[in-house]
Amino acid sequence: MTATQFPAWAAGQKITAAGLLQMERFFAFKPGATTVTSSTTLADDPDLQIVLTGTGTFLLDGLILYSGAATGTGDLKMQMNYTGTISSSNWTPMGVNVTSATGSVNFFGPQFANPQSVGSDGSSITMAARLGGYLVTSTTGTCKLQWAQNTSSATSTTVRAGSWLTLQQVA
Repeated sequence: MTATQFPAWAAGQKITAAGLLQMERFFAFKPGATTVTSSTTLADDPDLQIVLTGTGTFLLDGLILYSGAATGTGDLKMQMNYTGTISSSNWTPMGVNVTSATGSVNFFGPQFANPQSVGSDGSSITMAARLGGYLVTSTTGTCKLQWAQNTSSATSTTVRAGSWLTLQQVA
C-alpha cells in the first residue's frame, strides 16, 4: 500500500494493520527533566527520538519546555537531526529571542542539522519553544532533538518533562 496520510479502501477490501499504521503519528514524550550545565556541545535528548522504519515525507510537530539562565547568558541551543538519509528538510523553533527582552519571538527556517537558539529568562518559569517542519527520508533512521546551552553557563539549562515530538507521514 502506498504511504499516504489516510489510505483509501474500496468496499469489501480488507483493512490491514499496515494501512492503519500509516494513519498513526509517531510520538516521543519526555517523562522527566534533563539538565545541562556549562556546555555548548549538542547532545541527543534521551527521550525525544523517533525511529522511522519506512521512508517518505513526514510532518514534524513538537513543544519543548525548558528553563535556564537569563536571556543571552545560557539559553537553549537545539537542532533536529536524522540518522538516515534525507533529501529535503526544514524545521522551525518558535520561541523567545536569545538577545532581546522576553516577549520577542524568533521564527527560523533552517535545514535539519543546523542549530538554532531560543532564550530563557533566568527564573523558575518554564519557557516553551514550538517546533514545526518536515523531512523527506530516503532511508530509515532516527529523528531526534539535540540540544545544549547556547552560551556556556554555570546556571543549568533544563529541558523539562512534558516536552514532546510527533512525526506524521503524509506521502
